[in-house]
Amino acid sequence: MMEILYKQHGKWLNMLAVLGCPIDDREDLVQDMYIKIVSQQNPSRIMYNETEVNRFYIYLVLRSIYYDFIKMRSRNPLLLDHDINDEHFIVNDEYSIMMDDQHGWERMYSKLLNGVNGLGMYGSKLTQAYFKTDKSMRDMAEETTISLTSIFNSIRKYRAILKEEFGEDWEDYINGDYDKI
Repeated sequence: MMEILYKQHGKWLNMLAVLGCPIDDREDLVQDMYIKIVSQQNPSRIMYNETEVNRFYIYLVLRSIYYDFIKMRSRNPLLLDHDINDEHFIVNDEYSIMMDDQHGWERMYSKLLNGVNGLGMYGSKLTQAYFKTDKSMRDMAEETTISLTSIFNSIRKYRAILKEEFGEDWEDYINGDYDKI
């Protein structure tokens, strides 16, 4: 698991950059993230399967570590090894919009994931396999020995269920009405 995580080390550094982390501290915080993940010993949160990393969970861990780091530094000025400018603590409009969008996406993703998990084992696995991979329905039919017609009809049925249940929330997300989700 750690080898797969380390292959995407650059992505984790970029996530911290998006959060506004100074360049000098990014590497240390990513290493703290690795330590935290290893100490949790819960691979089902970290990995979707043997090869696919749950990047959203990694983002949440990095965000938590970074915010704890900011709090620690702001409370104890003796720990500062370089100056932190006020710009690290100023929330401008662009950052605020980005964070609102992120929180809206988190709520939308959580709702969709719960909805997909509510489709039953077959529906959940089929829907996730179709939407998370680049495989066509024909490829899925060949690999699983399920008929193409069955996969097509099932995906169409599950998509209609999700669209009916979450269509309004999706429109709210697209329109930027994140508080309505």
